[in-house]
Amino acid sequence: MRRPVSVARDSRPLQGAACVVLGPGPLPAGVDLWRLRSQDCIGLDDGFRVWDGAGWYPWRHVCTDPVLIQACHAGIERLAACGLVQDFLVHPAFFDLYPHRRTDPRFLASPVARPSALAALDWAAGLGAARVVLAGLADPALAPLLDRAAQDLPCRVDSLGPQEALTAGGILGQADPDRVLGLSPLGCVFIPCTAGDIDDILGNFRLWATAACLPCDGPVAEPAPVLAVVFNNATAAARAPEIAAAFAEAGMARFFDGVQFECLDLEGARDVYIRDHSLPVGDLGYKAGPNTQVFEALRRVARFGRYAFLMEADCLPIRRGWLSRLQAIVAGAEPFWVMGSPYRGEVRLARDYIRHINGNAVYAAGDPGFQTFAADVWEPQTWHLVRVRDKRLAYDCILEILFSDTNLETDADSLALWKRSAHRFRYSDYIQNIAARRDLARPDPDLPDRLRRDSPDTHILHCRPAQQAALAALDPRLPLPGEGAGFPRLALIGPGLPAPWPEAALVRLAPQDAGAAARTGAEMLVWHLPAGVQPAASDLAMARACDLPLVLWLEGPPPDDAATLLADMLHLAARRLVASADLAQCWSQRFGLPFVPADARPDGRNRLRLLLRDLPAPVHGPGLPLWLAAELLRDPGSAARRLTEDPGLSGALEQALRADPGGDRLRHHLDRVLRHLGGAPDRTTQEERP
Repeated sequence: MRRPVSVARDSRPLQGAACVVLGPGPLPAGVDLWRLRSQDCIGLDDGFRVWDGAGWYPWRHVCTDPVLIQACHAGIERLAACGLVQDFLVHPAFFDLYPHRRTDPRFLASPVARPSALAALDWAAGLGAARVVLAGLADPALAPLLDRAAQDLPCRVDSLGPQEALTAGGILGQADPDRVLGLSPLGCVFIPCTAGDIDDILGNFRLWATAACLPCDGPVAEPAPVLAVVFNNATAAARAPEIAAAFAEAGMARFFDGVQFECLDLEGARDVYIRDHSLPVGDLGYKAGPNTQVFEALRRVARFGRYAFLMEADCLPIRRGWLSRLQAIVAGAEPFWVMGSPYRGEVRLARDYIRHINGNAVYAAGDPGFQTFAADVWEPQTWHLVRVRDKRLAYDCILEILFSDTNLETDADSLALWKRSAHRFRYSDYIQNIAARRDLARPDPDLPDRLRRDSPDTHILHCRPAQQAALAALDPRLPLPGEGAGFPRLALIGPGLPAPWPEAALVRLAPQDAGAAARTGAEMLVWHLPAGVQPAASDLAMARACDLPLVLWLEGPPPDDAATLLADMLHLAARRLVASADLAQCWSQRFGLPFVPADARPDGRNRLRLLLRDLPAPVHGPGLPLWLAAELLRDPGSAARRLTEDPGLSGALEQALRADPGGDRLRHHLDRVLRHLGGAPDRTTQEERP
């Protein structure tokens, strides 16, 4: 017979896959407090010291040890007073210090003094938990107590991660954090980044937003991985806002759990990358920057989850659904440390590293065993071999040298390490590495198409010429200093643009001429609305009359009394530009539409050119009377025929024009058309119509 649970309460239902009993100790690698946000957690004792630092708090708190009550009572009271925790289970000594909490419905008194972890186990079982997972508990004295408690509870009890102090007795199982807590095995995709990589990253976001390269080809698997950009220094990190804006603009939030930035502050010899190997270099070698950056990055991204995909800026997705496929691979794989591609081009690499796995690979960054291997073996061996063997070596070649036939034959330690860990390194067809110097110097333009045809399991190609060709096809840039070269021809209405624009690629129009914008050879119509200016009905009519995509350039915050006409123009626009991210958020909250911050820096016209590429075709709403008004300006004969077919339109048009202070020209044309049809309308009759 299992003993009855001593604490039960009709409280909010448990959430998530398991109830987590959270001690104040360290969590397993790859799990942080925020990744527990979807779980029902019971925090213990003085854990609030850790929670305060993270700005995260559990649903429930337990402190049933009278000694700890004396040390923690002020913190517990603060949790209750500030509403940071919802329910409490405490030793009765707490009520001697805070008598008003005796009648607080959020507080329960423990019937006996005992370790808080045991009381939390009982509470979780009493709330109906089918599984309880212990985390952050490292006191060996708890192990036998928890073992005995687990045998008597009507639920399964496991320890989260490799907490040997709690699992040595064999009663408590060791839970896999990813599977028990519903965490994604693929915690992040991370991009090592220098200042020279940023333009490629911005272009890649636009490339990933195309139908051929969408990260997911169906519903996004939850939880989504983070996209992490790891800067080498502050110069590159200064452009983080630009990357964040491009990430949002390309809609990448549909596929990733946000974009995160890490800055490594590398400098001097640790940030060197010298491609000319004839130049002198120090003991850290020609590739000290990339080598240092990768090892530091692997430590930083461990907090996102078990696996991290290193995807340099010169990687090209060749199939849509590449992120979904990667999630499926790591979720179903036997545990590994590194999974990637050997070199698969035409060049024969040196014998020492001909079989090495290229650095663009999946790493078990959140696996403590991998981190130990990287810190104790891989990184030290990298700096040793660079110093004594070859200053050109990169980190991804080191393991192949360490585990080469020659080394395994002569070094017993390397052989023992190989026997223990060989199964942790995997080749995969998911990514292909074709990036030797000859591949870069003589690129094969048909390579992506050939891989799509011949390698159905390949989703990512590491080959800079292929990635650059894809970006060029997406956004052709003509290397020409001449005015207007490579810039879309714009028809501009209003005083200006958010960035300078070549006059040769610009034609200025009055609002009433918008319907004729296509005849100027323009590719799109940019309508500038200065702060405080609202469009007239005739403006909207002209916007509807134009057969080009409409771009609105808006200054200042939206007016408080935003007219329906302004909302109509915003819905009509293929792109809406504002001056800053703050204004974009302000307009978006007001109208529920996406707005894009435009770049007003001196080189902003290149940014503007990117924003104005590949706009959707114009989509005109119904707005029949205003569309008719446009026809009055463009083709009075056509308008007359429509009025003949439906005479009631004239009354509707009159009502629309009555509220339009700029509609005199339309009214003149309407009167002329109606006279042609048999006389001007009776104004009194029109005004009396409903």
